[in-house]
Amino acid sequence: MSNTEKAKLYWAARRGMLELDIFLMPFVENQYEKLADVDKLSFQALVDCTDMELYVWLSNKEPAPEQFVAIVNKIREYAKNTAKNQHT
Repeated sequence: MSNTEKAKLYWAARRGMLELDIFLMPFVENQYEKLADVDKLSFQALVDCTDMELYVWLSNKEPAPEQFVAIVNKIREYAKNTAKNQHT
């Protein structure tokens, strides 16, 4: 991934809503490049969704649409593991 592509993705993932930034920014910085191509495409489509959609899916208040279930679960799992590691 070129620096320009990464910068665009990073910008798209920045939401200005702290709750979303806590989920998305570390994931982009540390996990995105490790994803399979299908998951990268899913993430790119996910960040086109509204802040409220992202919030309810990532906070598990509503189930994500089928097309986003796998990537939302990966983001949630990464956030959970990161938080757990910070407390140990």
